[in-house]
Amino acid sequence: MAATLLLGAPATRQSAWPAASPGTPPGMRIAIPLLALAGLAALPAGAQARLITYGSSLKATPTIVEAHQADTAFWPVAATGGRAIRAPATGQILAIRLKGTVLERSPGRAPLNQVHFQHLVPQGHGRMLVVQTSGAFAVPIGGPRGTVSTFRPENLCVRRGDVVDFNDEGGWDPPFYQDGAPFRVFAKVGGARVASYTANNATNNGATLAPTARGGEELLMALVLGTGPQEGVPCRNFNRGTG
Repeated sequence: MAATLLLGAPATRQSAWPAASPGTPPGMRIAIPLLALAGLAALPAGAQARLITYGSSLKATPTIVEAHQADTAFWPVAATGGRAIRAPATGQILAIRLKGTVLERSPGRAPLNQVHFQHLVPQGHGRMLVVQTSGAFAVPIGGPRGTVSTFRPENLCVRRGDVVDFNDEGGWDPPFYQDGAPFRVFAKVGGARVASYTANNATNNGATLAPTARGGEELLMALVLGTGPQEGVPCRNFNRGTG
């Protein structure tokens, strides 16, 4: 995304904590210095019960490839089995699990595998307002289609009923990736629906996304939501309008 502004080291798979930035002006994406949440595992049993996992069950096998030349945001609009696709409570997204990889279709030429996760607020008629954007994460290139990667965004907040999306950067790289980077993180699942919005440099904070939707497709993304003592101070302030 051409207008992306990143401060500090770029994120790496599974080990880094890039920051969403609630106070960032529209059109800017900032990764603040990394913070290790070492105390999370040490919380008492009662506090651990405040973790809620929702989104995809990750049981399906990724067989659908999505490749687009420009920035593209994807989010679920329907799921099977009664699974939640919107935040069931107000809190902080502590972890995101993504099943699948990006394919290397030109030997020796790696696709653009950098992605972001975004906090979306429903605006009616299927449209979404981008409120926050995480720092950059790297989706694995190649390997088993059942690969599950865990990403831990910092200060990615949600209010009950809000949505988190998966946003790739297009990856148009002719003649190697004429259609963009091929992300195989979707599955054919009856009853599921995925929305997407594609536009060059137009999915930044403050943008309104007017998507199209496809039936029978699931975004293989599960989210871990922390509430109560699991919700950090920045998100607590932001979600209650004091930050």
